[in-house]
Amino acid sequence: MKLSETFRVGEEITATLQDAQCEKGSWTWERSKSLSSGWTALESGVDEDSPTSTYTPATADSGYFIRATFTLRDDQDYEGSAGKASPTVIKEELSGIEIYTDSSCTKKAQAADMVVGTQLYAKLTQDKFDADVVYTWHHKTADGKDNDAEISGSGKSYLLRGKDVGLQIYVKATAKKEGGADGSTKATIDAKVKKAATPAPNSKPELVSREDISLKVKLPDEVRQGLYQFGYKKWGNQRSQHSIY
Repeated sequence: MKLSETFRVGEEITATLQDAQCEKGSWTWERSKSLSSGWTALESGVDEDSPTSTYTPATADSGYFIRATFTLRDDQDYEGSAGKASPTVIKEELSGIEIYTDSSCTKKAQAADMVVGTQLYAKLTQDKFDADVVYTWHHKTADGKDNDAEISGSGKSYLLRGKDVGLQIYVKATAKKEGGADGSTKATIDAKVKKAATPAPNSKPELVSREDISLKVKLPDEVRQGLYQFGYKKWGNQRSQHSIY
C-alpha cells in the first residue's frame, strides 16, 4: 500500500493498493497519538471494492498519526488486510498569535502599553499548540521590517526595558518539528517603546555613612524603585552631576 506524501489539515490523503491479488473489500481510516497502539476509527467500511481510498484530515486530527487499512471481504478466496500509517503526525498551519499585558491573557496590549516596565505576554489563537511552538521576541528594523535573525528575548512573556526604547517589538511563534503545528505566526503592536514616566521625588535620600571618599545612602522607606544619581562640587562652586548608568 502507498500513501500520498502530504499530511496536513484540509489536504486530502490518498491510499492506494499495490500488487493486490484481490480488490474486493473495504477501507478503514484511523488515527492515534502513537504508531504502536491506541488506534481509533475515523471512517470504516468505505470505498468498497476500490483500489484507492481518500481521507481529508480535519482540525481535530492535527497531532495524530493517520492509518489506512484495506480489509478483504469474507466471501473471497483470499483473506486478511493491509494497512499503512503516515510517517508523521498531521500538521496544522499556525494561524495567529496575540500580545497581552496580563498573565491570564485577557487584556490585549495597546500602543499606550509600550512603555518600559510593562510585562508583555504572548498567546496563540490555537491554544492546543502552546507546547508545540517556540516563542521569540524581536525588534523591527528602522524601516519597519521584521528582523527574525536577532532575538531580543524568548519565552511566552517579555519585559520592556531600556534597550527597547525607540524600537518596535514583535513576537514570533515557530512550530517545533515534532508537534502537530506547522509554520510560524507573528504579532506586533503598532507603536515604539517609550521611556517610563518618572514622578518627581518629594523626599531626599538618607546619608547612612561617609568614609574617606565613599558615601553610603539609602532611599526613603516610601520609595520602592528609582535610580541613584550622585553629584559633586568643589567647595563653594556650582554642583555638577555624574552621568546616569
